[in-house]
Amino acid sequence: KAFSAGDTQAIFIESDAAERNEKTGLTQYMGNVSIRQGSLTINARKVELFYQGNSVSRILSTGNPASYQQNNHTGQILARAETIEFLPESEEIQLKTNASLSKDGTLITGDSIHYDIANETSVNPIIYIYIEC
Repeated sequence: KAFSAGDTQAIFIESDAAERNEKTGLTQYMGNVSIRQGSLTINARKVELFYQGNSVSRILSTGNPASYQQNNHTGQILARAETIEFLPESEEIQLKTNASLSKDGTLITGDSIHYDIANETSVNPIIYIYIEC
């Protein structure tokens, strides 16, 4: 099952416990969760995978903090927050509570960050930006 459309790389998931609800299509992983697919890595205390058909439609990660890391054609994205919501189809990340996002030497922090991976844009109500020179 792919996170991103057309991604055929294997998905590796490690956790202390897992639970799947066939009726709702929800899979939960708890305790030291690590998910990897290609260059995508998610680490959290709890991860919930929501499915539509055979594809993951939403990944909800929580931790103190949870982290999301991915290398793509334009560089590396590193995101951290207490709650990270990743929408693979639209390639968007929602970071909530103590959020930070680092890309190409730029660090964005705030209580809430919305990042569009495909268009490389972010929207945040209150942000602090640090640029490394």
